[in-house]
Amino acid sequence: MRQIRRIIESFDWAKFKPPICNYAEQGGETVLKVLVGQHTAIAAASNPHVSRIPVMIVEAEDTVAQAKAFIGQNTERLGVTKLQLHQAALAAADEDAQTLELVCQRAGVTVLKRPAPTVPPIPDKRLRLPRSKP
Repeated sequence: MRQIRRIIESFDWAKFKPPICNYAEQGGETVLKVLVGQHTAIAAASNPHVSRIPVMIVEAEDTVAQAKAFIGQNTERLGVTKLQLHQAALAAADEDAQTLELVCQRAGVTVLKRPAPTVPPIPDKRLRLPRSKP
């Protein structure tokens, strides 16, 4: 509930994606069932300044397909790194991000814009002796 309350208080479609829904039969009526974005849908519907809610409609005929859609929408995506969030906060003129950047500059620390490339592991150079036969 706390998350929904927070969304309602500062609701702005620029910060949220439309909920992902599919058509379902319920009590003899065709309704929209929210598969992903339930908090956003509840917050938008609870906000007196929001009269309509845009949605993305997908085909998911049964509970199995709906569950697969939910899993796919919540797992098959690229994660946003802390560095990307920091760079976006700088672009948004976020005071905390700007202060952090200034403190780092004064300390001679460079905040990377993207993760450093990974270094391949050093091959194991230990001597391997063959097992002696009994």
